[in-house]
Amino acid sequence: ELCASVVWAFFTSTPTRPASMPRCAACGREGKNADLFAKAQLAKPAGERRCKGCTAAASSEENELTLEENDDELILEENDDDDDDDEPLVLEENEAESDSSDDLVLEDNAAGRTSDSEGPMLEENEDGGSGGGGAPSAERADALRAEGNGHFKVGRVAEARAAYGAALSSLPLGDNAGRATLLTNRAAAALKATDWTAAINDCTAALTLTAIGSETRRKALFRRATAFVEVGDHSSARRDLGELPLDDSAVARLRRTVEAASGPVRGGGGAAATTAASEAAGAASGRAGGRRVISCIAPTTPERHLFHESALYRCFAAQTHPHTELVVVDTGPTPSAFFSSAEFEDRRVKYIHQVGHMTIGEKRNVAIAAASGDFICHFDDDDLYAPSYLATMLAALDDAGADFVKLSAWFVHDLQTGATGHFDAEAGMPHPSLAPLTEQFLYTYGFSFLYRRKLFPAFSFAATSWGEDQDILKRVRGGGRRVALHRDRTGICLHNQHGENCSRSFAQTTVTLDTLRASPLGPLLPALPLIGRALAGGRRVEGESGVYGDKEVRSDNAGGLFCWDSQLAARRGDGDGTLTAFTEWLWSGNGFSKARYDKLGLARPAPPQQFLERNGSSAAAAGGGTAAAAEALRAGA
Repeated sequence: ELCASVVWAFFTSTPTRPASMPRCAACGREGKNADLFAKAQLAKPAGERRCKGCTAAASSEENELTLEENDDELILEENDDDDDDDEPLVLEENEAESDSSDDLVLEDNAAGRTSDSEGPMLEENEDGGSGGGGAPSAERADALRAEGNGHFKVGRVAEARAAYGAALSSLPLGDNAGRATLLTNRAAAALKATDWTAAINDCTAALTLTAIGSETRRKALFRRATAFVEVGDHSSARRDLGELPLDDSAVARLRRTVEAASGPVRGGGGAAATTAASEAAGAASGRAGGRRVISCIAPTTPERHLFHESALYRCFAAQTHPHTELVVVDTGPTPSAFFSSAEFEDRRVKYIHQVGHMTIGEKRNVAIAAASGDFICHFDDDDLYAPSYLATMLAALDDAGADFVKLSAWFVHDLQTGATGHFDAEAGMPHPSLAPLTEQFLYTYGFSFLYRRKLFPAFSFAATSWGEDQDILKRVRGGGRRVALHRDRTGICLHNQHGENCSRSFAQTTVTLDTLRASPLGPLLPALPLIGRALAGGRRVEGESGVYGDKEVRSDNAGGLFCWDSQLAARRGDGDGTLTAFTEWLWSGNGFSKARYDKLGLARPAPPQQFLERNGSSAAAAGGGTAAAAEALRAGA
């Protein structure tokens, strides 16, 4: 109980803002840290005080800021129409890489919540320095870009990356030229920080924008090529260098490095025809020059439009695998405001909208038919995928020589209660009687599927919204295809429970929110409040379907996630009692929305009569609990 109260206090307290913190009059950053303000500035009146970054930026008489790195000049763009072909080329980082100053806090007042909210809801912190809070504003984006340039010039790379990230968040949706500039600058900072994957990611994001200027495009290509060399991907570096002019000294040096490692680089001069031919070949075959294209497919519905940008697209844009596309299949009366906007511009995205209803299985089949990649990856809109997710899963598929791969261990978060856990099938089930259920857990949960497209149409999804993932895995395995498993223990994927899921989750161990923040998923966590607001509504979903005739099944485990270790601790190590609690939770209906069965077109299953007769009795046998648990999972409870 004491532990529970401490956790509750942690999740419901909001940090208070220190009083009288010095604030920069130019950029609004606050802090007493000597790295932020010079002593002379702290002595000035509040209206004249400037942080070190703004002071450095103001003192610069040049329109371009430069830094030396290995004798190659890194240039930051000061404006969006910088097309001076005489400037050296620069490097860039990913738009989806979040501002390091973003934090997650919990609301402790009624503002922004439904009046009957009981469960903790994560919220983004709108205070604190270079945060991207507030409505989009070109003026604010320009100020943050200038702040980032100031930090970059004096070597404060982390602060520069944070400022560029905040500027991207503040930029109006249609300003794609400005977005390309910011991504390119952030990539330069990523290179200085030796964060090669972030640099590749940002450059890739910038190069997908047709509004990108010619010089910005050259910088993005050069920076991405540099990062590719650093990670040993000489094939991709050769491709980018083949589109750059031969008469640039920095390009020539990098070409010599690549040629020494892997042979001559073809092409040069940056001809648009080279890019067009490459893209056409890639679209036609799914491969061009050794490319391996992964098509991410995402079924969706109107209630999920709220987080299409902050969760679905952001996770996709952040992927470090260089050759990707996103196929979104949406059904409902209105299309997604984000994906259907005339201002949205990413040639890697295919958005399909239909007014009429389709099951999840049907949507997946439509998406696969529209996909052009060699591999299909399930990219569920309500889950989070770290930047390394696609690359990691593809490597697991290759290492096993398999046709299909999925996670055998994953992290799960309950948006209704704030609980987080980790399920690991390879670690074994925590009670001997649960061992027969291992495969039930392991070969379902389609949010982590990646497979070769050539499996289709021989293997297609059943026209249902429940169990289509379990069904296709059973048929693929029965057809002699090899299914590989990847054990995620670092945090490349976060499965979210919110009440509208098709299934609930079980975890052997509880995980703290701080652990998630420190994982590769950390920069993506600010999307959780929007997902929760759209699907969980800030409410705990408890027991709406726990009545069976004259019997009622109740559970003290609210929400859609059951963490065995915390429940075991609450029962002082009584494993059989925890097993009974697990079974009661399964049949209580906790964690499912009230209309769950109607939405899925399922008849509500009932527990075995033996379990109903024993429910609530201390004499409930573990064997009866196991049978009831197995029946609950089989029946979809």
